[in-house]
Amino acid sequence: MFGFQIVKREKFKSNFLRKVIIDIEFPLINNIKLNSEEIKSLFSDEFPRFNMGKDKGFQISIDINNTDFKHLEEKDNMILKSLDGQKEIILTSNSLRLSIEGSTYSSYEESIQYLFNKFKSLFETLKIEKILKSTIRKVNLIEFGYDDKIPNGILDVLLNKALVYNDDAFPDMEKINLNIHNVNFKDGEYNLNLKYGMNTLPNLDKKLGQLLIDLHIISNNSIEINDLAKEITLINDEIYNVFSWVINDNAKNIIKNENFR
Repeated sequence: MFGFQIVKREKFKSNFLRKVIIDIEFPLINNIKLNSEEIKSLFSDEFPRFNMGKDKGFQISIDINNTDFKHLEEKDNMILKSLDGQKEIILTSNSLRLSIEGSTYSSYEESIQYLFNKFKSLFETLKIEKILKSTIRKVNLIEFGYDDKIPNGILDVLLNKALVYNDDAFPDMEKINLNIHNVNFKDGEYNLNLKYGMNTLPNLDKKLGQLLIDLHIISNNSIEINDLAKEITLINDEIYNVFSWVINDNAKNIIKNENFR
């Protein structure tokens, strides 16, 4: 898709994940409340916490004389959560979001893929036939202490050499407290946003930093609901390819260790 080497997926014993987000967009609907009990029942085993609400919004019109704020018609939404709040589904009049905290994420198959049969049943209940947009975002974040070490050195420790500055790229490298890069790729209807780097945290007691690897792939393909699982799996596989390229062998050895968290 974006030219990264295809890597055979394996299940690591640990991960750097802080959050996984899947967003699915579809044509506007207005029958969530009408089918709320059926939806609630469909997800009640894993998402027993349930709440109905309203989407609020406004439209801004600007002309030469004034600015006009117009409130839009409120639409029903639904929020379903796991008992511990670590997994959440937000259903609106034109979108579905699944978010999973990294501490509860084990693998794509165990944490996401098994839900697609339920999503298909949901879309059939709501009479949704087309998916307009689908995305996956995986935010990887690891905190580290650096004491007398150069905090920017964490990039060399865990990332692909191709992404890392030489030790003498800047004068006083030890004074770098933020080094974040954002790269965008496009291939037809697919877009990849790759953000990576490090920052230091304001902490008077201990010198702490964070390594960030934020991967977000967006598909603007309009597809049938029967093809959603295939599309999301394709996106997830490519995210895995990118992540495997971004991190180095040292980082891979760390997440193969079941004691790492």
